[in-house]
Amino acid sequence: GALKSFEPRYPLIAPGCYRRDPYSDAQIWTQICWHYCGGFLVCDAAHAEYLNDEFLHCVSVESPRFSWDVNFWALLELKYGVPFSWYQAEFDDTLLRPPPAMWRDGTYVNALDLAQGGTNPGEAYLRQRSFSVADTE
Repeated sequence: GALKSFEPRYPLIAPGCYRRDPYSDAQIWTQICWHYCGGFLVCDAAHAEYLNDEFLHCVSVESPRFSWDVNFWALLELKYGVPFSWYQAEFDDTLLRPPPAMWRDGTYVNALDLAQGGTNPGEAYLRQRSFSVADTE
């Protein structure tokens, strides 16, 4: 189908349940850290490749230890300096609704509506931007 696009203000945008707590390196390996929700991330192709490279590096350095994916995201941010931009969300549709401050012009983007073929304010504008979401229309 057609593609709709929007331009994020930050290179990596990720939802999270809790603001960063001062958890330790040991906690990364023993309990889940819900600073990030996981499952949804906004970035362009170059930053997706960068994140993948950093993730693989992190896993190779930290092996043989394993943890939850969201703990690796926290570790990537805290220990390896990966520049995630965080926004408050829960395990519901807020996960797919980054706030207007995350977009260059403050346009409200509802990824859930876009994925379901719906509309939202600024939809015409979204068609012109650099980040694409597949439209199911």
